[in-house]
Amino acid sequence: MRLMNLYPLCELVNASSTASNLFVRLFATSLKGFSGKFSDSGPFIEMWSAVNDAAKRYSSYCSTSGFGILNTMIDGNHVEVQEEVIWEKPFCRLVHFKKNSAAKGISLSEVPKVLVVAPMSGFGASLLNDLLIGLLPHHDVYITDWKNARDIPTSEGKFDLSSQIDYIMSILRVIDCGVHVVAVHQAVVPVLATVSILSANNDLHLPSSMILVGGPVDVQAAESSLATFIQESGLNWFERNMVTEVPQYYRGHTRLIVPGCSQFYGMTLYSVEEHVNLYQKMITSCISGEDSWVSSYQKLYDGYLRFMDLTAEFYLQSLDTVFIKRLLPAGRLEYRNQLVDPSAISSTALMTIAGEFDRITPPMQTQAAHKLCCNLPDSMQSTHLQAGVGHYGILCAPVLESDVIASIRSFISQHRARTKYLTSTKSAKEDEKNHKSNKSSPQKRPQQVG
Repeated sequence: MRLMNLYPLCELVNASSTASNLFVRLFATSLKGFSGKFSDSGPFIEMWSAVNDAAKRYSSYCSTSGFGILNTMIDGNHVEVQEEVIWEKPFCRLVHFKKNSAAKGISLSEVPKVLVVAPMSGFGASLLNDLLIGLLPHHDVYITDWKNARDIPTSEGKFDLSSQIDYIMSILRVIDCGVHVVAVHQAVVPVLATVSILSANNDLHLPSSMILVGGPVDVQAAESSLATFIQESGLNWFERNMVTEVPQYYRGHTRLIVPGCSQFYGMTLYSVEEHVNLYQKMITSCISGEDSWVSSYQKLYDGYLRFMDLTAEFYLQSLDTVFIKRLLPAGRLEYRNQLVDPSAISSTALMTIAGEFDRITPPMQTQAAHKLCCNLPDSMQSTHLQAGVGHYGILCAPVLESDVIASIRSFISQHRARTKYLTSTKSAKEDEKNHKSNKSSPQKRPQQVG
């Protein structure tokens, strides 16, 4: 039995944030007016203005669609970027960032394809905007844009962790072989499971490499307060206190979900120190006029505050699988009656990326993937520990631009030979299949003339 319907409370919080946001905008505008009139009081006024600019971002409720990426820079040229949806199912759409490079006379035929698998953890995929912007100049970029569960009718059925793996497999087949996959946070475990299954089945749509960013592969590898709380509370506690029904004024009414705002407040409790530090940096950046940092923090929190509800079955199964029973590292995770075995991975290169001060997913939880992929040669493995950042700070543009993107680009470049091998192997097998099909089909007997 559930304690209460959480959705009206979440809606009230969002409405309150909107009202608060309006007040902050008006107050910040008046402060800027005073700043011009009383120049001697500049530092004091600038401080208050900076605080309220930061508060304005933190209290906003982002609900816009799309990623807003209009162009990228390639070889010193501004190249137009268009978002195109190339695949869609009830719970997800695959967005391709198509570059109009022909207009600039730039060839993209040898550019590696990169699939970014966004996390399903209560936030929209726009949280990864800076990552996308960093990847675009040198890669052909795709991203999973998971849909808000409250907007999906119950007639479309349920969606759980196995469904997410289904979707990732389908997407890999749509993009075709040789893609490089970047999985972020929650998406790390399903991506690792997907590659394990494809490897065991000798599937030709195996990715050339997978880059796992800040995900809980094995929560026992390093202690975290989040994992401890989930394990001590038990699954029933989350079902009683987090699950609610979608109200009747949304398309998904009566669907059991976990509201995005509930996940937001829960996750924030376990990363308070990081958010305080980011908030302080935003204020000091406003004061010192470091526009690139200010813009980066603003975009990060626009994505962080774009809430997304999850289906109850997905949320509960994820907690049980990853945090409570640790099925993947324990060797007991099954997908559609098939055991998921990472030791089957032998040809997809692996890179792990973690933030030094990540309190939600400590670095060793992500790096545990290397131990599980025990048959992967050392030459196909790499790890990157980003100094001085936490779970979300690693997604800020200045951090990405200074180290992370360069490491990803270098790793992908090292393992592009796998892409060419897969493409040629697939073509050869398809030719062989077509040849056998033609040979086995009955031949038409030539008509006799006369």
